[in-house]
Amino acid sequence: MRTPTVRDELLGAVRWLAWLNRRPVVFVFHDVPDRQIFEDCVSEISASRRIVPLETIARRRENGTCAITFDDGRRSVVDVAHAVLAPAKLPYTVFVCTDVLAGGPVPWFVRADHLASAIGIEPLRRQWCLARDRVRTKYELVSALKEVPLDRILSGLTQLEREHGLDAPVPQHLFMTPAQVRTLAAAGVSFGAHTRRHPILSKLGVDEQRHEIEKCCREIEGLVGFRPFHFAYPNGSPLDFDVATKTVLRDVGINFGYTTVPGYLSRGDDPLALPRIGLGSEPSMHRALKQLVPWLSRTHARERRVRTRVDHTVGV
Repeated sequence: MRTPTVRDELLGAVRWLAWLNRRPVVFVFHDVPDRQIFEDCVSEISASRRIVPLETIARRRENGTCAITFDDGRRSVVDVAHAVLAPAKLPYTVFVCTDVLAGGPVPWFVRADHLASAIGIEPLRRQWCLARDRVRTKYELVSALKEVPLDRILSGLTQLEREHGLDAPVPQHLFMTPAQVRTLAAAGVSFGAHTRRHPILSKLGVDEQRHEIEKCCREIEGLVGFRPFHFAYPNGSPLDFDVATKTVLRDVGINFGYTTVPGYLSRGDDPLALPRIGLGSEPSMHRALKQLVPWLSRTHARERRVRTRVDHTVGV
């Protein structure tokens, strides 16, 4: 019998999450570099749900519907996602960070990942005094840096890049350009705000939060011709925004805010703290499965342990 691949497990999880509950749901992707996997994900979703605009699902919340969103504004939205969704006339929304669109560097977490790949994790651990037993992988590094004030992250990244003679990744290779944003908007794609530099908002003062959110909204309006009414919190856990954040959102005209807390939509949900189910990356898929279908998550874990023992036995 063929051993299931990571792709098989991801698509199996998508199938379960799409079929599990008829309540409306917002799905979120980040980077989608593999077109075939993304096509298969969309196919699994479409088989059980009607894909509607984000505005529709946020206001009506009809059973059997879903919306597709993308965070950060990655280049793969243009190269992969739009090429799949546009011919099928499937709507979607992109939440963009505007600093990179305005000529700034790529977001801090991409720079950190790039540095860790080039020089290893140890210099980054030393830079921010991160515990060795807590930070062993690039994923753990980025998670730990979310607890560090943004200014310290940015200054540390610049220092490390200078010390090791490295340039930050080229934005156009990884993120959408202003011209591409305008082109997609003209084709009917909707855009929402995601701050300017992707900070953890709860770590900022009220004035800094307002700057990150309000300027992002203005820059999106300048690009696509309309003010965004939807906002996705960077990182998106309940600890990553606070009461002040919601006040700022209301002040700048945001009607709906989206987290990364896995869940289906309900009528009584706070419109500024709506859940979304992450797809396309193993950590987000595992988190969604663990919270929404814990028995299925335990089953997958048992199956993996069995396969590991079998593989070890036969010397694979």
